[in-house]
Amino acid sequence: MEYVDETVWGDSKAIQKFIVFDNNAYGDLTAGVLLSDLPHIIGGLVKEERANGCQALASPYVMLELVALLARPEEKAYKRSVANIAALVRHCTVSPPNAPPSFGIFEDMESQMCRILYDSIPAKTTIAVDHVANLCRTVAARPEHVVPQAGFTWAEQSVRSIENDFVSDLWNYVVLESNPEAQDWNPLARNQDLRAEALEYIQSTEAELAFGRMYALKASRMANKPDSSDGITDKARWIADTFQIPIRLYQEVVRRIYASGRNMTKRSRANTVWDLYIAFSIGAQHSIHGREIRLVTGDKEILEAAGAVGMRSLVYTYPEYRQALSKSDL
Repeated sequence: MEYVDETVWGDSKAIQKFIVFDNNAYGDLTAGVLLSDLPHIIGGLVKEERANGCQALASPYVMLELVALLARPEEKAYKRSVANIAALVRHCTVSPPNAPPSFGIFEDMESQMCRILYDSIPAKTTIAVDHVANLCRTVAARPEHVVPQAGFTWAEQSVRSIENDFVSDLWNYVVLESNPEAQDWNPLARNQDLRAEALEYIQSTEAELAFGRMYALKASRMANKPDSSDGITDKARWIADTFQIPIRLYQEVVRRIYASGRNMTKRSRANTVWDLYIAFSIGAQHSIHGREIRLVTGDKEILEAAGAVGMRSLVYTYPEYRQALSKSDL
């Protein structure tokens, strides 16, 4: 599930767990830290992680979000994004004793689904991940002197496109599906009985299966592997069972739309799609070469979703993670 070959890990006992940080976690790590101090700060964290048998891997979605912010140097988030990219690359660099350093990257959700379900990885996603990883490495090499690149604009456009597609899908398949004549994000406001029925359905195993089917169909299309109805159903069951945290997160998004008319076009609600994708990183059955995976995040919704399905122990806030490292209690 990562783009680093097994041989770079060296002694199999050295790495016992893989760690994925989200944007919030890297923001906590770099808060108040000068770029010149980052090597020392990251070096201390990595040393502590090694003592606990941990190796960080970079999420492609975290990288894409961060690079997208570099398209607008005038924005407040620009400097923080540069620092977070520099931290991420150093944090996720693997330096085995008898091999050159490698950049550890966690597999993106689309490739993961296509590989597991259809034994195929879309070339488009691999190319995109390689591109954004190279952009991150370039920025991290000289964070004090970032040179504007066309890739920054590409990342910004990619983020905007993915977020727009996410909102559009919610409008078409959640709002209009429940009320074809809906004019806003509260499609069941005038039918309390139907709203109550919809809210009950959203929490059901049938809904979990429906969400799983949505991702199975997407994987079938991306892998260009047409599947039978029974095949999609079997894969949907596996997805619903394996990826309980993102499924729960999606349920909550839909529940809020039905319960209170949550407008997904307002503020930064569209970036919920990144929380969903990152949440696919973790689960009770997730491992890489037999090693468990942990997520470090400041996202309240991910933490709540993990708790709701009994997997809160797989997710840490940044303070919780640092405390667990200091106590060797991961």
